[in-house]
Amino acid sequence: MTTGSWAALAFAWSVLFALPNLLWAAGFDSGSETIAADPDAALGWGAEPWALALAGIAKIAIGVVALAAASRDEGWLRRVVLVIGAGLLIYGLGNVVQHGLFVGGILEVPESLGGYASRWHLLLWAPLWLLGGFLFLMTGWRSGRDRVEWRQESVKEETTT
Repeated sequence: MTTGSWAALAFAWSVLFALPNLLWAAGFDSGSETIAADPDAALGWGAEPWALALAGIAKIAIGVVALAAASRDEGWLRRVVLVIGAGLLIYGLGNVVQHGLFVGGILEVPESLGGYASRWHLLLWAPLWLLGGFLFLMTGWRSGRDRVEWRQESVKEETTT
């Protein structure tokens, strides 16, 4: 797959992953039980509509960064996408471990989170964070490879003419 394809998938992921935040910010509460038994207690100010909207906007913004990295020959953008991907991947891995320990009964599930939401985190939310990390890492990695391949082809063309 090309850098543009990976970037398009990363952008699509970011938009789809932002939708719950934006819907919750607008007052819809469907699906919020998958986040926590008591989202207000579990998230604190993070459950406020402005914070949910800001999180949704931030998710879309990182998708735009992925698209920009795929369309520009800017090394710093590639590195930003790689850092975003690594951060998403590490966060997802941390969630898999933590919620796996909760679901496995090794750690006590916080009351504000609840067992139901912990299972959702383990089976849905953490894998989605991992998917986003993978897509952003692939975008950054391919971005660098595509540029190297393009430069090698340019040098070959210059030497043959």
